[in-house]
Amino acid sequence: MATSLLDLPTELRLEVYKYFLVPGCSLEPSIEPIFRTRNFIHPEILSTNSTVFYEAREVLYSANVFDFIHSFPMSPDVQMKFLEKIGTRSAWYLRHVCIDFPGLQHLERDEDLSQDSVRIFSKLTAECVNLRKIEIGAHSAVELEEFLAGLEGTECERVLATIDSRFKAMPSKPKVIIQLLEELPIPRVREQMKNLGWTIKLVNSSAL
Repeated sequence: MATSLLDLPTELRLEVYKYFLVPGCSLEPSIEPIFRTRNFIHPEILSTNSTVFYEAREVLYSANVFDFIHSFPMSPDVQMKFLEKIGTRSAWYLRHVCIDFPGLQHLERDEDLSQDSVRIFSKLTAECVNLRKIEIGAHSAVELEEFLAGLEGTECERVLATIDSRFKAMPSKPKVIIQLLEELPIPRVREQMKNLGWTIKLVNSSAL
């Protein structure tokens, strides 16, 4: 006798969804289509029926790492459009995103974060309320590190505190991971980042 997906216990259905939707590597989001073919997932399973849609959607967005760094590097408008396209409910499930904050390198002594950075922080704070990890890509992170290296100690602390306050304003208080180059570290700046509780993830220059 044939068995349908819905005849399986919920815990087994969730394992089936992971087989189709969780490839074991980060996903690179797109807009049209919403996921690129190189992600090696099968989002069409969400079209099976309403029950499968709601169950599988949670698996898709909560069990994957969404890598905006390589799909839309330094493109805040497209990043915002992706979040708008998937909708608030799907964004609610996101747990781990890798993203460039393109305005960080434009910080100046007499200014707060750039407009682009504020927009992204605000979007994540309002809609991605269950984020557990935010990973800042190497490109904007290295620019930030170089900028901070040129500041006096107290001014460097002020700028970092301004950025950190945005993370701490998020409902889920996500872990902050910042990608920095193995080559030519700037110990003073990195120590201050660690003091804020940020995790430094060392990468090589090929990440830029």
